[in-house]
Amino acid sequence: IIKIDKRTASKGYGWRSSYKSQGDTAIWFQYHYPSEDSIVIAQKTYIKNYVDSFENALNSNNFNITSGYRKYISMTSFIDMFFLNELSKNIDGYRLSTYLYKDKKSKGGKLHMGPAWDYDIAWNNTSENGGNVTSGWQFTMLSDQYPVPFWWKKLNQDPIFWNDAQCRYNILKTKVLNTTNINHIIDSLASLLAEAEIRNFNQWPILSKNVYNNPQPMPGNYSGEITNIKNFVKNRLTWMQSNINGDVNNCPILAINDNHVNEMTFSVFPNPF
Repeated sequence: IIKIDKRTASKGYGWRSSYKSQGDTAIWFQYHYPSEDSIVIAQKTYIKNYVDSFENALNSNNFNITSGYRKYISMTSFIDMFFLNELSKNIDGYRLSTYLYKDKKSKGGKLHMGPAWDYDIAWNNTSENGGNVTSGWQFTMLSDQYPVPFWWKKLNQDPIFWNDAQCRYNILKTKVLNTTNINHIIDSLASLLAEAEIRNFNQWPILSKNVYNNPQPMPGNYSGEITNIKNFVKNRLTWMQSNINGDVNNCPILAINDNHVNEMTFSVFPNPF
């Protein structure tokens, strides 16, 4: 497991990307697991070389499905993380608290995004970096100190990425990425916290206070906050659905499930078909 985050370990427990992102800054990758006192040189070298190979491939203009950057990463996990960071307008997304893990070769061997982490200033909870604006792609945010990796800008130059994203979105919107499902989750969590929120805001009366660049005006009550997040999600989903510019009639197999593509065999007959 590796991560993109504020540096928390010694210099030897990570490495600098060979490619610069915005602000002329290169991303610092940190090993996360195994721990600093137990990781061995062979493990460090292996994952660094793998990520370097992915970045080298992505930095080129070769967007070929089989020989380009796709052979190194799980497209499904990258697209899902893209959707999650974009739907929530997570200002820490992509550039901080971002974890990646690599499967064993027996499980496909690719680099995956996740687990998802750190959404306390997402979901319309801050006006910083456009976190409260329901339009626009969040991966384009500017931050010289903690820049978004060049990956996402490059991925968005690949038309097949957008086809994958469109096809994946069409699958997810039937059960996951729709207001009915998300409102159900919000209501269930609000009900679960109904008693605790009263004690919480008696102890810390902050519902009308600006804690961290909170969007204004503030509702000032718990039910208003629930309504706020529902409205934000509804408007954000509407914008995203209109701006995922892929071709739903051109869905690669990888868009549906890229975890088992190496196990597939195809036979087309007769010849000519």
